[in-house]
Amino acid sequence: MTKKIKKTAAVVMGAFIGAYIGLGIYDYVYLIKKHPEVYAVQSAPWYTGLLVRLLILIPVILICLAAILLAGRKEKEAGE
Repeated sequence: MTKKIKKTAAVVMGAFIGAYIGLGIYDYVYLIKKHPEVYAVQSAPWYTGLLVRLLILIPVILICLAAILLAGRKEKEAGE
């Protein structure tokens, strides 16, 4: 069961980090390279969306890391 928790947490972390990186690249290419006029109209810098997404990413990563650590401790206790 603990291996399943570890694997699930790792997949969730990878998915969120991948989505964060992908959306960051998309925002940069879309707003800066292809449509600079959209960027010029905005009052906030292009990376503001990244900062907001980071506020969502950090708790998810921390929760997943906590789950992995707790599963590791439980696995270690069961093995001893």
